[in-house]
Amino acid sequence: RFSWILALLIAITYPHVLFGWQAFAYRDFSLYSYPVTLFLRESFLRGEIPLWNPLNYCGVPFLAQWSTMVFYPLSFLFAILPLPWALSVFSLLHLFAGGLGAFLLARRWLGSDWCAAFTGVAFTFNGLAISFLMWPHYTVVWGLLPWVLLLLERARVEGGRWICAAAVAGALQMLGGMPEFILLTWGMAGLLAVIDFRRMGGYVGAAIGRLAAVALLVAGLVAFQLLPFMDFLMHSHRGTGIGSDAWAMPTTGWANFLVPLFNCYRWHAGVYVQLDQWWVSSYYSGIVVFALAVAAALCVRDRRVFALSGIAVTGMILALGDAGYVYALLRRVFPFLEFMRYPVKYVFLCAVAFPLLAGFGLRAVLSRDAKCRSTLGIVTLVFAVLTAGILVFGYHHPLLFEEWRDTYLSGMTRLFFLAGGVLLLFRMGDGSRRFGFPLACLVLLVWLWLDFKTHTADQNPAIPAAMYEADVSPLEENPSLPRLGQGRVMMSRQARRTLYRTSRIMSNTENFVVKRLGAFANANIMDGIPKLDGFFSLYLADTKSVVDGVCYARSGPPDSLADFLGVSHITAPGTLFTWQPRTNAMPPVYAGQQPEFVPEPEILSRLREPGLDLRKTVLLPETARDSLRWEEHGPGEIEMRRFGAQAVEFTVVASNPVIVTVAQSYYHPWQARVGGTVTPLLKANGAFQALEVPEGRHEVSLRYVDRAFRRGAVITAFALLVLGAQWVRAGRRRIIFRP
Repeated sequence: RFSWILALLIAITYPHVLFGWQAFAYRDFSLYSYPVTLFLRESFLRGEIPLWNPLNYCGVPFLAQWSTMVFYPLSFLFAILPLPWALSVFSLLHLFAGGLGAFLLARRWLGSDWCAAFTGVAFTFNGLAISFLMWPHYTVVWGLLPWVLLLLERARVEGGRWICAAAVAGALQMLGGMPEFILLTWGMAGLLAVIDFRRMGGYVGAAIGRLAAVALLVAGLVAFQLLPFMDFLMHSHRGTGIGSDAWAMPTTGWANFLVPLFNCYRWHAGVYVQLDQWWVSSYYSGIVVFALAVAAALCVRDRRVFALSGIAVTGMILALGDAGYVYALLRRVFPFLEFMRYPVKYVFLCAVAFPLLAGFGLRAVLSRDAKCRSTLGIVTLVFAVLTAGILVFGYHHPLLFEEWRDTYLSGMTRLFFLAGGVLLLFRMGDGSRRFGFPLACLVLLVWLWLDFKTHTADQNPAIPAAMYEADVSPLEENPSLPRLGQGRVMMSRQARRTLYRTSRIMSNTENFVVKRLGAFANANIMDGIPKLDGFFSLYLADTKSVVDGVCYARSGPPDSLADFLGVSHITAPGTLFTWQPRTNAMPPVYAGQQPEFVPEPEILSRLREPGLDLRKTVLLPETARDSLRWEEHGPGEIEMRRFGAQAVEFTVVASNPVIVTVAQSYYHPWQARVGGTVTPLLKANGAFQALEVPEGRHEVSLRYVDRAFRRGAVITAFALLVLGAQWVRAGRRRIIFRP
């Protein structure tokens, strides 16, 4: 029954998406998620595993990004169903899975179907969960989180085949690809296990062993994804210095749990956002949910309530960033925590804990627990006073661009939902056998959904699905734009900054069209146009340094470097999507430069020098001197045979040994062969590829060979065998402890 209720609520919320009339397009959905999925689909249809993306940043690992979901099982839907409909429905499907998992987890803990249903609806319809719809890989992690918590508990308590089920759920969540939230999920599972150990007596050792077995199985099952990611991470721009206090929850951010539009303003497509925090548009959990969660934390004596309360408070404090002091202290003591990057992401803990806490509070209220009912009454009065105070403060201290009328309506509407919801709860009491009780519970679920639905503007505006296939491609405007192996386009620094800002004043459809024409972010992937930059979670550190630090410097890209990188078109001055040809762009594979050995720290400054001619000179690090076999190098001719996504093939004809450069990111999985013989691949011009070819005529090939992926695949195959053996061996599960 709950499945039908939840599916109906989702269908009522997003009928335009489910029936294919429109598709999500807000922010990263259209500029990151859809282009990446389209690249994945085209790779699948070619029968190719997409290890490398050659269309952005002169080449960047694709599978190793993790968030690209190459091996997530349901990604096959993208190859057999039409896009963008399949991607939108994929996200809604995982939203549904999250609500159903939360229902099952809460029913196990609470022993009440209706309290579990309340928890499931609250877990599905809250500001954070709906914000995640712009990132399908976030919805995977979110949707599988309660399943992981549930199955880990059953594996720890009952063992047997539940160990296999927990391992599969954990592996599926891992394949979704959101490392920060996966770690938080396992941290919550670990805390819930620890608070149970006191009650398990002599079974603690068995429980720890089972959890360890699940963790090892999960690591083994996803090794083919995890090892390439770890390899890429070590060579990426991410490090302990990248984290900061940027995009933290504002110091007034706790007020948004009560008044969701307080200190917010309209941004892109009419969506409200907080000042200096644009990660998500809302983390509002519902005012009745929040009230029940606080009441449960104050009056329900249960080990899980204690743990969930600690999780929620931790999330609220850490989300404030340095303003909460704890985050600043932890960053100094544990620098690796900067991997989270944006402190506001810790509000994820609150979004998980509040619905589960509210379920405990609801159970206490419905069972006529006098203490909890009185506590809820006091919490309601306090919330009403706080909401009034927030509105008074907002009236006297409005934020720049904040519309006071919207804030006022937001606060007053929440008071209405708080009063109506709490009155309904007090009227219900313990009426499980009363005729009207199921109807009252249904009204409560609808009331919760209405609170969510009205708390802010549509968080994920959509555009007509046909716009993704419409003739709004830059190739329609300029057919001479390059394809792979022919050159690259480059947005001007001014156009890149202006397009980012124009999203605040355009409609969603206009924003999509203009940014696609301007090849903003990853929009170029939709049209197969190679571009100098792009938008990803991870970048190769050296390439990012050259592209962002030199090409997009305030002084503009040095002509010689732009020529070397094959920039054949650049945004015309004063325009956003008019492409101006550059006639001096070099082909992607070039021969004949003389090596100049430069200490690596000095290469970037050398690239900025106006007298440098990269047609004649190639900058190599000092360490490459010993890798060259010849001291003298002459000119050569290149006959291109193929410039593909993961292979480059060409013929070199030279009367002397020659240096050949390839304007593609240097990364160690790339292997070069000259006439079938492995040849060292050198780092050229700070971040790109070069190799030495002897005199004569030689067939040269470059292949992307990801050994980390291959080693991981072997480990995964072994883990699958272990998983199968455990499933067969545990045909009869043995319950040793029931909480």
